[in-house]
Amino acid sequence: MSGKTTITVDRDVALRFSKATREHGISALRLASDSLELTIEALRYGYNPRRLMLLLKMATSLETEDAFPMPIHILSSIFEEIGLGRYKIPFYEAGKALGTTLSVSIKFHELIQDPLMFKLILPIRNATCNIKSSSCEVSLAFPLSAKGLMELFASYIRGLLDGYGITSHKVNVKENIIEIYIENYSQPQS
Repeated sequence: MSGKTTITVDRDVALRFSKATREHGISALRLASDSLELTIEALRYGYNPRRLMLLLKMATSLETEDAFPMPIHILSSIFEEIGLGRYKIPFYEAGKALGTTLSVSIKFHELIQDPLMFKLILPIRNATCNIKSSSCEVSLAFPLSAKGLMELFASYIRGLLDGYGITSHKVNVKENIIEIYIENYSQPQS
């Protein structure tokens, strides 16, 4: 059975929706149906629409990087042969450039509200964030095969934080875990 359903949305959203249909030459029915299908699929994978928006912003920001996925064990083998030392600064600079780019569309508090977003920029397995009254602690767990690369990843994270303008931080490496401690952190009020 094919039918239509009326849904009430915020006026601002309705206006942007209408503008998007005109700009892209898509019927309102097609755009609404496709958008709802996408949202339903995202929900099946545990992504709510807000997280999906954050992923889209993150992916768009990452388009500025010339990167490709590579298995960690291969990357680790390469750096084992050539040495890590001379690459800490380039990793820092790359992290800082990405942090600067990301900060335009994603606020840092948005990123750490869902710390698994770091999976898009680092080969982590798990991430947690603990915000206290005036500090923030983020823990990033990498696969064991990344142990030889941890100092490079730490340098990258230092750059990322500096790119965001967060200069009062400590980054510690423990085995395959990177702990980030941000002093004087205040999360914006909703």
